[in-house]
Amino acid sequence: MKERAWVVLIVIVAAASYLLGVQHGRMNNDAVLCGEKDSETVQIRPNARINPNLASIEELDSLPGIGPVLAERIVKYREENGSFEQIEDMLKISGLGPKMIRKIEPYLLVEE
Repeated sequence: MKERAWVVLIVIVAAASYLLGVQHGRMNNDAVLCGEKDSETVQIRPNARINPNLASIEELDSLPGIGPVLAERIVKYREENGSFEQIEDMLKISGLGPKMIRKIEPYLLVEE
């Protein structure tokens, strides 16, 4: 029963973080992510992109192929090294190679 309570709490926190991120301009063009991430059926409205310089762990985790560990590494790298000037700067993060960058690039927009 405790495990279920944790799952519910995590879902509520993730939903609240997502909604707050949209309100504060962390996602551009009213991005809407939905679907089952595990089955790689994430859907985003055309031209909707996430700014990796402002995105939360939950927002980054919603990207295809990015899990919570990688999302946390992105945020930690950003906090320690400053904003990304271009998407390719994310290659410096362990676990993000050229193939993964190509996979998530359509969903990212780097802005200060």
